[in-house]
Amino acid sequence: MKKNIFYLFCLVFCFCITSAFASDTNKPYSAQGDFVPDEIVIELEENNSSAQAFNSLSKDNRFKIERVGDSSDLAIVKLNNVDVNSAVDELSKKPFIKNAEPNYVYRAFADIPNDPMYKYQWNFAKINANKAWKYATGKNVIVAVVDTGIAYKNYDKFKKIEDLNRANFVAPYNFITNNEHACDDNGHGSHVAGTIAQSTNNGKGVAGIAFNAKLMPVKVLDNEGFGSLSNIAEGIKYAVKHGAKVINCSLGGRHGSRILENACKYAHDKGCVVVCAAGNDGGNIPNYPAGYKYCISVSSIRYDNQLAPYSSRGTSIDIAAPGGDTTVDQNNDGKPDGIIQNTILDRDPSKNGYPIYQGTSMASPHVAGVVALVMSTGVTNPDKVTKIIKDSAYKKGLKLEDGYGAGIIDAEKAIKMAKSLQTSDCSDMKKGKKGFLGNILSLIISFVIALVIKKLLGKKSYINKFVGSTSFVLGILIGACGLFFIPFLNSSENVFLQLTSCSICSWGNVIFGNSNFAELIFFSALIPCFLMFISLPFRNLRRFSSGVSIGMGASMLSTLITGNFIISVFKSSVFISNIWLALGALLCFAFTYIYMNYIPCEE
Repeated sequence: MKKNIFYLFCLVFCFCITSAFASDTNKPYSAQGDFVPDEIVIELEENNSSAQAFNSLSKDNRFKIERVGDSSDLAIVKLNNVDVNSAVDELSKKPFIKNAEPNYVYRAFADIPNDPMYKYQWNFAKINANKAWKYATGKNVIVAVVDTGIAYKNYDKFKKIEDLNRANFVAPYNFITNNEHACDDNGHGSHVAGTIAQSTNNGKGVAGIAFNAKLMPVKVLDNEGFGSLSNIAEGIKYAVKHGAKVINCSLGGRHGSRILENACKYAHDKGCVVVCAAGNDGGNIPNYPAGYKYCISVSSIRYDNQLAPYSSRGTSIDIAAPGGDTTVDQNNDGKPDGIIQNTILDRDPSKNGYPIYQGTSMASPHVAGVVALVMSTGVTNPDKVTKIIKDSAYKKGLKLEDGYGAGIIDAEKAIKMAKSLQTSDCSDMKKGKKGFLGNILSLIISFVIALVIKKLLGKKSYINKFVGSTSFVLGILIGACGLFFIPFLNSSENVFLQLTSCSICSWGNVIFGNSNFAELIFFSALIPCFLMFISLPFRNLRRFSSGVSIGMGASMLSTLITGNFIISVFKSSVFISNIWLALGALLCFAFTYIYMNYIPCEE
């Protein structure tokens, strides 16, 4: 009897814990900003007195009633210290209320932003940026601009430029003066940053490609536009360590450097896409860092899709993008066909305007912006992102061998391709050489830990049966890597196949996409702990849950070792992500040892 009460208590406890977590996941609107905070809309039943109904609600100090225009049956209810979902549930039960709903926010499906000088951004129409905005805007992706800095704040003699008023900035650093004030004293970096994420639909200036991305100003070039190898290499590493997923380098030189190449490799291996300007010398000799295989090298086109006369060419080019040609006006808009963005003027940080520049420096941020759009859909593996960028490029009528690489970047097609794949970090982890080895490593770690626990627990007969059982081995397989070979046999994006072919740790990404909550909970010891509690009365389920716990711990440890994944909620700090993974693995192993040693397991 006492044992049954104990089991019941455990089940109730676990239900309460999981319900608490579930209540958070059932609030998608507040997390995504899809309704007006602390407001709901009510619609009265027909034949009800609106005055009487509103008067009834007004007596409750949690609710403040406001009519909607002259409507007799609609009203906005402003909430005071009450949750939106709870208020909806409560008011829906009132006899005089027909409907109660959150005050949802809708938007106009318009291709053209209201920025007055957008009409001069022929380059955005060229890559279908406006069409891509229906699907993605770069939300929460951090893009580092490794350049002359960005005019992102008012500081000393520096002024924030007007058309970055809605932009978000993170972790700035100035390697010229070794401080956190990465302000622009040249104008080049701000112009580049504008193409990536200029404030858009704000009624002023121009637009940016990934306008909801976060910009990281990393100043490595001085006010003349020159910078050292040491500063640039360290700037790239700094950006990676502080959460950047895209790095734009509109800079370069003829000298190849192992130090610079290693910095780019480091960024790539840590899950970052490095986009570089190919160079403006018009020749076939690669510039660096664009020439490294770890980077996307970008050449420059004009309005007529021809390569700009100054653009570097050759086989090292990966893709082409608009960089402009200020010597012509092929679209007859009355302005030279360069790239217009908001930046400081005449190297004077106190003045800003909308100059027109040309160069592969201007082409590169087009690609960086589209990469940010792609990443915001959930595709985060650098190789997969690069493949999407290349496969979706416009190729018709182009002599690709002349220096176009895969073609001209197409934002809309890239986003559609990314969305159709519905790729999660789970599939990124299980595909490719690194992912395959990671899964093998998870299995090896699992069985090593199982043997260690068996050794520590001694020769208790039930322990031997526990570790050697089919249920235990199956639990390890599901917890560690799933049937990770399935993608090699069947490329279907069926959710069931995705769940079957990856570790339980990655299930959250398959089910919820790139949800911070999903990643945080699934990459933890919560699920093994829950399984252990509910499996207490069942022998085979006890064996299975022990295997799952070891397998998930091994998956976290393998992820930590291979560096295949970073918890999204900790994306500003690789270090904290690694601590979380290590702690989760340790707890899984510890829970399994305690469970098998102290919980009654008589056979």
